[in-house]
Amino acid sequence: DSFQVYGSHNITKSMYIKSSYDLYECLFCAHLQSQKYCIANMQYDKKTYFELKDKILDWIFSFK
Repeated sequence: DSFQVYGSHNITKSMYIKSSYDLYECLFCAHLQSQKYCIANMQYDKKTYFELKDKILDWIFSFK
């Protein structure tokens, strides 16, 4: 249930992850361990994370 994960283990519901372990709901992170709700290695509260995630994914998928 994750996308573009490299050299990482135990990654759930995350995208663009590299060399990390035990992440849940993270985007664009590298070299992290045991974190959740992170974007670009910065941790957010759950509400803020999902607000930012929606904006980021809308922006990414708006390109044609």
